[in-house]
Amino acid sequence: MVVSDRYPYLDFECRVFGERFIDSAYVDTGFSGGIVVPQSLWAHLWPLYEAEVVHLGDGSSKLVAHWDGEVRVGGKTFPVTVLCLGDEFIVGREVIDRARLNLSLGQRIVLDFDGPNPLVRPCISRLTPYQPGKPIEEVKRELGLTDVIKMASNENVLGPSPKAIEAMRNLAPEVFYYPEGSGPDLRSALAKKWDVSPDQIILGNGSDEIISYLGLTYLNPGDEILQAEPTFSEYRAIATLCDAETISVPSTDDLRHNLTAMRARATNRTKLFFIGNPNNPTGTIVTRDEVEALLADLPDQVIVVLDEAYYEYVESAAYPDSLDYVRQGKRVIVLRTFSKAYALAGLRVGYGIAPPEIIGCLNQVRQPFNVNSIAQAAATASLTDETQVARSRKMNSEGKQYLYGEFDRLSLKYAPSEANFIFVDTGKDSKQVFQALLKRGVIVRTGDVFGCPTFIRVTMGTRDMNERFVRQLETVLAEL
Repeated sequence: MVVSDRYPYLDFECRVFGERFIDSAYVDTGFSGGIVVPQSLWAHLWPLYEAEVVHLGDGSSKLVAHWDGEVRVGGKTFPVTVLCLGDEFIVGREVIDRARLNLSLGQRIVLDFDGPNPLVRPCISRLTPYQPGKPIEEVKRELGLTDVIKMASNENVLGPSPKAIEAMRNLAPEVFYYPEGSGPDLRSALAKKWDVSPDQIILGNGSDEIISYLGLTYLNPGDEILQAEPTFSEYRAIATLCDAETISVPSTDDLRHNLTAMRARATNRTKLFFIGNPNNPTGTIVTRDEVEALLADLPDQVIVVLDEAYYEYVESAAYPDSLDYVRQGKRVIVLRTFSKAYALAGLRVGYGIAPPEIIGCLNQVRQPFNVNSIAQAAATASLTDETQVARSRKMNSEGKQYLYGEFDRLSLKYAPSEANFIFVDTGKDSKQVFQALLKRGVIVRTGDVFGCPTFIRVTMGTRDMNERFVRQLETVLAEL
């Protein structure tokens, strides 16, 4: 049947990853142009996509964000972005007009779109894969360079303790054994160092894994997490994976967590309250007074997650003693890692410290043998080297002061950092700055992934690395 203003019905076929739905549909020839899908078809399609919604301004309707696909009409194909409103596919007036001209009796309009795979949980399509800093070898291959420095991923270029290296070598012949699942030696060493009990400690394949355990343990669909913006992407990722909602609260003008505003957003659905302290990517901290005011005023069901991956680099006297809150039995978990100051990023070993009841619940979802035996041995040995953290802090402090002075000289604004990186506003498109530095053999991190398109994040390196970065940055900014 011909599509027209007078006879707006047509046979309609929709294909979603090979699954076919066929019915008759009504064509809306109005301003936007759309296909009104009958209930029999909509009942099949809508459950697949109802999680992919954006509420319209007045709150009256839901709009599926978009499906990129194509419409085939009478042998002709038109690329199209399909929106979905109420029970109507909106494909655009231009496509509808072409359909009216090209459909003939008995033909069918076919909509093929690359929507979410119906075999996959809808939340998966909302996940944004983590984007790590570019590896040195990849840059060398891509650009034909031989001399590249990486200042993108907050790694410690001093390297691990000699004691850690020795422990790895000694254990290498025995890697045919599974590791001890709970890491008793490392947990005992950490318990002694931090004056807590071993049952207050859980080990993770990096502290990221413990973040995922928190989500799997505490988040139900419809629950909420609270976080600052910008911050570490894995907080949002685990909430999305658990079908929970992420409530992001903008940072203050000086790029610090606004704990007062964040507390105001807490509801009876809030389960996890994430605080990066120091925060990634800004390097800023929240103070002891701010944290204690927050803890005194939170709903009982909320767990405060103090992510202290950069703890060893902090110099501020206002920094909170977070483990004291754990010792008091407050609903707090402190996350730390051996990836930064201890320079064991490639081994992936982190830990969480919390009251025993929280650790007990997390251990119920912990994967067996989640931290490998060499990582456990290296981390345990690192704790016996009293010079490792001191050397790392010294290099970091000197690098930070040097870069502060150079950024001031170049009139670049930056966030004063308590971590091993600085978040600096170049005043230019960070992707352009990144690419230009890359061609000069310097890898940094763009700020656009954190919602700060003119910022870059640069990790402190050796004096030579820092000076090379500044020389190349000055050249790049002048050219741009």
